[in-house]
Amino acid sequence: MLETAIAARRYSELQDRPWRLLVGGHLAATGFDALQNRAGGGITVERNRSDFAALLSACAVSVSQAGYNTVLDTVAAGCRSVLVPFSRHGETEQTQRAEKIAGLGRAVVLAEKDLNPRRLAAAVDRAAHLDLSKCRPIRMDGARQTTRFIELIERRFTRRHCTQRP
Repeated sequence: MLETAIAARRYSELQDRPWRLLVGGHLAATGFDALQNRAGGGITVERNRSDFAALLSACAVSVSQAGYNTVLDTVAAGCRSVLVPFSRHGETEQTQRAEKIAGLGRAVVLAEKDLNPRRLAAAVDRAAHLDLSKCRPIRMDGARQTTRFIELIERRFTRRHCTQRP
């Protein structure tokens, strides 16, 4: 996807804006250096950063796979997204997540099998025009709500089963 993003920039209506590619630690130094050399002007290639959330908040469009944490990060940051879900080996989880977020008007989905520079550029351009102001907010407090729900069940169970004396 990184190589495709480098090639896609010239086809995008956002080609005059700076592009940033964040690369995980899985890519060896030689591969990372090669990406930097191919990127050319206007594209910054760097390793993952600790200020990822701030970068997302300020970006025009984020392009990524549709992993759980990344999708939540993009939703929390309120940024437009292109999601290219991992779908090899019969995987469906990322595709389902990406389609759900796209159905809410927050992202454009590009199937992994359709990934090429022109299609990625077109998806970036479509995502840049998403009107997020029309999107309903997504609650991001699932852990707190789950805890509250479990505590409620626990109180009900305790009242029913633990207040009776033998």
